[in-house]
Amino acid sequence: MLEIGKYAMVTLTYDLHVDDENGEMIEQATETQPLEFLYGAGAMLPKFESQLAGLREGEPFTIKLSKNDAYGEVNEEAVVFVAANRYFDYWFDLIILTSFS
Repeated sequence: MLEIGKYAMVTLTYDLHVDDENGEMIEQATETQPLEFLYGAGAMLPKFESQLAGLREGEPFTIKLSKNDAYGEVNEEAVVFVAANRYFDYWFDLIILTSFS
């Protein structure tokens, strides 16, 4: 059975909740739209990747990240609102990650 390690191609599904598994679900990766990335390439949050290390294919997991393990505290002075249709042909939302589960 495959195990997550350096330079493994990872495909996973998840539900992302604020605070804990009972918090508001703000993102979901499904079987039809999974998260796919190259483990160890630096594309994901380091703490997120480190908690995936050694998981085997099909093994369930729960990961909790603090704000400091993700993107830090919100800096309201750094938030800029721009009409998405002014620059893009599609709609997107900014999501601040506080925990994974």
